[in-house]
Amino acid sequence: MSLCRTVVWIITALCLLLVSCATPSYHEMFLNQAYRQSLSLEDQELKSLQFFISTNVYVQYDSPEGKKTILLPEQTPGVVTSSGPDWLKVSFREGGVDIPFIVDQRAEYDLYYIATEIPGKTGFHMLKELPEKTFYHEGKPYRVIHGEKAHLLVDEKGLKALAEKRIATKGRRAKSK
Repeated sequence: MSLCRTVVWIITALCLLLVSCATPSYHEMFLNQAYRQSLSLEDQELKSLQFFISTNVYVQYDSPEGKKTILLPEQTPGVVTSSGPDWLKVSFREGGVDIPFIVDQRAEYDLYYIATEIPGKTGFHMLKELPEKTFYHEGKPYRVIHGEKAHLLVDEKGLKALAEKRIATKGRRAKSK
């Protein structure tokens, strides 16, 4: 083996070692609508994946008993509880709120952003697009202090495992004459 090849192998090994040290304990990536559609992910498959929130979400509600505050820390794990063509509802706590996330079709990547249902209006509305950053739960307005641009991340290993289950076409050979 030449000296040049040895140096290249050592540099490659060091780079791989550095990259592996820099990654979190779980590997995550964003799930966008195009990838969801290309894999034809069904409701049950989405429910089997581990999701995470991309950033801290901090909301407050002024109740008659005083301020109620909820903090959803960055990288909190969650599971899909229901889905539609351009939305997912995710629960980050057993018995907790199912938080809607909808696709932002106008963004560079069609990611799933945190959303809310607004009393008197149909559908889900992205928090980042609302003039007053308010999340509604059971009709109660929670003021969003931070996190209106939160989006969903998904466990990369779990998503790759689902992708590998897809049947690949093996191709067809011409018959020889």
